[in-house]
Amino acid sequence: MDPKITGFEMFGLPKGFQARIYTRDALGDLQDVIRDRLATPQAVTDGSDTAFVDGAVRLIGETMIRHIGGHWHYTTDPDVSWRGRPVLVLDVPHITEDDPVDVLRLVSATITRPGDDVLLDAFDINHAARPDATGPEATDRGIDTHPSAEPGTRLASWLDTMDTELHTWMHGPAAPADRWDYSLDSLTTLGQWILDRYPEGTDWLRGDITPEQEHELTGAVRYIGQTLLTHYPGRWWYSEGEKDDHNPFSGTARISRDDPETLEPISVVPEVTIGAVLRRREPDRIREKARQYAPK
Repeated sequence: MDPKITGFEMFGLPKGFQARIYTRDALGDLQDVIRDRLATPQAVTDGSDTAFVDGAVRLIGETMIRHIGGHWHYTTDPDVSWRGRPVLVLDVPHITEDDPVDVLRLVSATITRPGDDVLLDAFDINHAARPDATGPEATDRGIDTHPSAEPGTRLASWLDTMDTELHTWMHGPAAPADRWDYSLDSLTTLGQWILDRYPEGTDWLRGDITPEQEHELTGAVRYIGQTLLTHYPGRWWYSEGEKDDHNPFSGTARISRDDPETLEPISVVPEVTIGAVLRRREPDRIREKARQYAPK
């Protein structure tokens, strides 16, 4: 999701687009972009501009999730009109998996109703319907509101084995275990442990390691993430895709939190950070990455 939206921001939106993405204002401005880019409702589904439509759907949906709360839903049920495409189940009483927000239809309606604020109306109606809309936390919604891992996903497996794998790593290749106290200073210790254990020329990102070494370094990945979550907000993500040299998020575990002002994701991919430690032989790089991730 993150790299797709970044690509849409860079190449799908016009150079004059001023609004910050993931904001209500961005949805208002996006309406005009959709109407300029897609001449007819048929252009939404005929495949003539698939990348743009995909980016618009993602940005609309993620903006609502960040401000309102909720999750994406996908079904192959032949009895529903949204079969085979992602829809939104927002954290409001009137929306369920049986009656979700069909974002693709919002894009189409933006074209068929040129005089209406289709996206803004959808945002405002659901934002006002939140159970806590008038409560003291209303202004804080949208930060780390993503749902827990769905059973059977790579993320669910990653989280289910977290404690066991960390214990095995700490008492095995990373022993003595008592130095791993989840302090921020221990991240520099971790960087030195990596350099002491792996000689110059070791390149994890290129695949130049044995399966045993990869398992050991995956323990370090877990430790980096859990240490960051001990001190700062955020959560684990794990892409279901395969690893890709051009996309650091694909097929890797990462920690991510939302910027409280822009609601844009701030992420750390521990595997990439460890790869930089190995390549540059700099043990402090993990601690520096933690500083970049920390709320200002």
